Amino acid sequence: MRLDDDLKYFESSEFKDILATYETACEAGSQPYMEADELTDIAEYYSMVCHDDERAEEAITLALQLHPDAVDPQVFKARQFMQAGELGTAEDLCNAIEDQQHREVIFLRAELMVHEERVEEAAAMLLQTAYAIQEDSDYFLYDSAYIFIDYHIYDQALVFANQLEQIAPDWYKTWQVMADTHLGLSNNRLALTYIERMLDVDPFATESWNWRAEAYCELGEYPEALNSTEYALAIDAQNERATQLKAWVLLQQEHYPEALALYERLIEWSPDNEQN
Repeated sequence: MRLDDDLKYFESSEFKDILATYETACEAGSQPYMEADELTDIAEYYSMVCHDDERAEEAITLALQLHPDAVDPQVFKARQFMQAGELGTAEDLCNAIEDQQHREVIFLRAELMVHEERVEEAAAMLLQTAYAIQEDSDYFLYDSAYIFIDYHIYDQALVFANQLEQIAPDWYKTWQVMADTHLGLSNNRLALTYIERMLDVDPFATESWNWRAEAYCELGEYPEALNSTEYALAIDAQNERATQLKAWVLLQQEHYPEALALYERLIEWSPDNEQN
């Protein structure tokens, strides 16, 4: 799944209710009984959004205590070791999961292969699985593509994006993965064809306006890039990526005072960002 999809879920009322239930119980000194996937989502929230590994560990430990055979917390734990570079431990944990045909286990194994520089083997395994499954093959191809996009392996991502387009050419997520992949491959004109379709469906998607700005920046068409950032900032005035893009465009157009003002704002927001 894309990182942005996870982040959107964390902003949902459904997740906020789950988190409130968990945190209220913890503050009261009791151990809440919750489903494995709920506790895994909470652990991911603490890890990805709060960058609080201690609280993430508490949530996933509880998940494994209550549901020792559940796949989601086992995958989360293995992925933690993988991201820490402890590939042997991660692989042992992956092998220990009983349901080896679970999609998340397959995706985890593919990621481990990528970390081990067995990229073509990972792609072959995922394609073989995609051909075999009967249900939700579109989602499987979409998530497979994003494994490679996350690691900037865009040529392999394109294989899955093309397969997805064959079975779901008019799906928003198909356009999304196609745009993301072609941006990564610097096929900016082609990426724009998908981005425009996305904006026709959802003109309030800040990410799509940012992608449009990125494509036009790469093409050196700065008025269109600036126009895209203006739309993005009209939707979300505090959007950091849109502000970065607008500052860059103004810099290229030699509008130095305006660019400087934006960069100073960005440094206030993210003082550790060397680029700003």
